[in-house]
Amino acid sequence: MKKLYLFLLTFTLGFVSLNAQVLYSDNFDSYANNAKVAQTIGSTWWTTWSNAPGGAEDGIISNAQSVSPSNSIYIAGSNDQIFKCGGKTTGRYELSWQMLVPASHIGYFNLLHSFAGANSEWAFQAYIYNDSIYVDAGAATAAGTSFTRGTWHSVKMIVDVDDDYATCFIDGNELISYQWSKGSFGTGTLHKLDAINFYAWDGTGSPTPNTGGSTKGYYVDDLLYEQVNAPTAPTNLTATINGADIDVTWTAPNPAPNNYKLMRNGIVILNTTNNSYTDLGPWPNTYNYIVRAGYGTSGYSQASNTASVTIAGGVTRNKVLFEGGTGTWCQYCPGAAMGLRDLIEVNHKEAVAIEYHSGDAYENVDAQQRLGYYAIEAFPTMVVDGKLRVEGGNATQSLYTAYLPLYNERYPIPALQNLNINIVNTGVDTYQATITVEETYPFLTNGLKLHTALTESNIAVTWYNQTEVDFVLRKMFPDAAGTDLDFSQNTTQTFTFNFSTTGFVKDNCEFVAFVQHDATQEVTQVAKVDMSTISGIEELSGNKISLFPNPTSDYVILNSNGNGYLTITDITGKTVYSAFVNQTSQFFNISSLSKGIYMVQYTSNQKTFTQKLIIQ
Repeated sequence: MKKLYLFLLTFTLGFVSLNAQVLYSDNFDSYANNAKVAQTIGSTWWTTWSNAPGGAEDGIISNAQSVSPSNSIYIAGSNDQIFKCGGKTTGRYELSWQMLVPASHIGYFNLLHSFAGANSEWAFQAYIYNDSIYVDAGAATAAGTSFTRGTWHSVKMIVDVDDDYATCFIDGNELISYQWSKGSFGTGTLHKLDAINFYAWDGTGSPTPNTGGSTKGYYVDDLLYEQVNAPTAPTNLTATINGADIDVTWTAPNPAPNNYKLMRNGIVILNTTNNSYTDLGPWPNTYNYIVRAGYGTSGYSQASNTASVTIAGGVTRNKVLFEGGTGTWCQYCPGAAMGLRDLIEVNHKEAVAIEYHSGDAYENVDAQQRLGYYAIEAFPTMVVDGKLRVEGGNATQSLYTAYLPLYNERYPIPALQNLNINIVNTGVDTYQATITVEETYPFLTNGLKLHTALTESNIAVTWYNQTEVDFVLRKMFPDAAGTDLDFSQNTTQTFTFNFSTTGFVKDNCEFVAFVQHDATQEVTQVAKVDMSTISGIEELSGNKISLFPNPTSDYVILNSNGNGYLTITDITGKTVYSAFVNQTSQFFNISSLSKGIYMVQYTSNQKTFTQKLIIQ
């Protein structure tokens, strides 16, 4: 079979009649064995990662394996082959091919939003090893299925650039569908299809441990690239509040589809054969629904109209909680450790981390109980707000790109409580935390628990390529079971916990509090205090001085002798706030100050108390 270009083909598949324009088709049988792919076929469609046809990156035509006799492409060694898709920014496209990964070998391919060598932008990628295929599609390791080595498998990608939606099929079975512009890890933005990359992957960065052989090399045959029309979409999508629920309905298209995929705020929440759904008890938020009709291997229709509805209530979420299962013995846990640092310390996301260690010097009873609560057995595992979960890590690469989409999904969701922490020093290395929890929306009437934890970071220890451990759980108060919350009589509850930093570096510690619904494990609000902001007890004329809450957003309360002057300066030393103090417990409205780090100075009787203040 020879190459076919721009040939108009009309075919019927199932109940759907689609017009397909074949842009490229090749079974590679007309080329000489061992010929270089891009050099032989030409640069219109083929090149290499470095745009060097004929060089080491250029794969070969091989007669060792084939589906349609007698040739295929073989990718091994230093091969890094590019098939050009033409930079498509509109339209709907199908890419399909046959792929064989020999026994004890590994395979890989990706699709690119933009092909620009080292500056390329990934849209999708797939790793093949251990008789399985794992894909990054909108999130790291978003899906996986069996992929028996030594056997030919069909691979098909349908990319609807107009609808911003893509589906991957393996052997005719849907593996995953996702928002195309989000790219491999959920961080992309491009509405574009530019290239396929067939790369001789060396096994590094495996989503899960590779134990089944790591010889590079695989075959590709019968490559087909088509522009197609989208099947008929559902219509008349509506979303209506019904008590505590939302009823969603739509009109079925003609011809009837195999199934529907319903999305809420960009996330698939339902795969169904029905044309209605009741969204039970959603949280306070604005919800945008769309639905697509599925037509087997012809893929999904374009989206229906959007139906929006708002459930009133809720408050701003302070932080997103990342709870991890880890250990310094775990060779893939460095990727998780680097991912958390990149998320919180480098990119300054509103996130909090607690690492539960097992099998090393940092293991403790509370950590073991939390690992059991989440049934964490694989290391590393990251649980986000008790709701989202990522298993697997990387020995050398940060998992930031895997964690960021989970953060982005959770942070906009309103919280159900206001949560405040006030910590005062009560003695040498001893502190008292006062936690105030205010229910703002009675969505969950029972099963809520308050959890508090002390973590420590910057602990010097060499493990694999790391020189420290961070966010290590030291203790939970009163224990890992937490404290029951009951708002039936009062919407505000206050708790106090005494704790010690003895044996730890106090300024490297954080005190974390979070509210969790025990039955669903969902975290409904989070707060933390950086212990470096908590000063020891100061004496002014026999009176104890304290400033709280810290961090804060709009006010502080100063406990003092009630006879002095308060000033707040920014990091440049400029005074941005000042006031006389004439009460022993005085409220100050500082909502006009921008987020940042400030110094608070209280002067009385020629003595001065100074403390760092964080406004967030």
